[in-house]
Amino acid sequence: PAIAAHWGWRAAVAACAAGMTVPVVFAWRPLRALTRPHPDALRGRVARMDWWWMRRPALLVLFGAGVVLGMVQSAVLAYLPIFSVQALGFTPVGAGVLIAASQIGGAVARLGLGIASDRWSSGRRPPWLVLTSALGTVIFLVYAWVPTADPLGAALLAFFAGIGAYGWVGIYFIISAEAGGATQSGLLSGVSFAAIVIGLLAGAPTFGLVLQAFDSYGASWTVFAGLSGVVALVVAAFGAAIHRECQPTLAR
Repeated sequence: PAIAAHWGWRAAVAACAAGMTVPVVFAWRPLRALTRPHPDALRGRVARMDWWWMRRPALLVLFGAGVVLGMVQSAVLAYLPIFSVQALGFTPVGAGVLIAASQIGGAVARLGLGIASDRWSSGRRPPWLVLTSALGTVIFLVYAWVPTADPLGAALLAFFAGIGAYGWVGIYFIISAEAGGATQSGLLSGVSFAAIVIGLLAGAPTFGLVLQAFDSYGASWTVFAGLSGVVALVVAAFGAAIHRECQPTLAR
């Protein structure tokens, strides 16, 4: 917003495009090594594509959670800046700062939870999904019932909202890839991403529909707190089964 305010939206969009291009330029050569085919593929032992995962309730729960978490991510990304301006009274630049704080929270959580899931909880990933979902539930309820316009408080809330709305993505994809194993990690990664996309498409419109129906941000945040809470409860209940799907000895 600061660039747009000073030089116009075209300059702001160009700056975003440049920011997206720089990582590609620097990562292109290092990532080439990852394009080599897996040894199993070279030996012709690639498993055929089928729908075996449809017969695994734990994986269906995981992908269903991905749909709902995608909805949460979409709603926060689309409506947190609008909420910050309309309900909290921030300027567009201030709302941009809150969005940045939420993205920082999401980035920190993706890195931190990835490390934590490797070092603690015996390699179990689902408990960390439960943690981010439960945190999202709490933050969304705060937005619904006791929001704050204090700059520092709002920034902290946005930071933790980012953990709840965005921090789960890395863990979620790790679970999907581990469940697929060496030969079908690509398949399950694709299915998991498709689940997220469904949620991304549905989340913001659902938030908007509730907002329009009740003329209340509190109602919308409460609904999404409920959705996040449901994910926390369901993943907690199926956590052991989801973890078993990630074991390399499990027959496909």
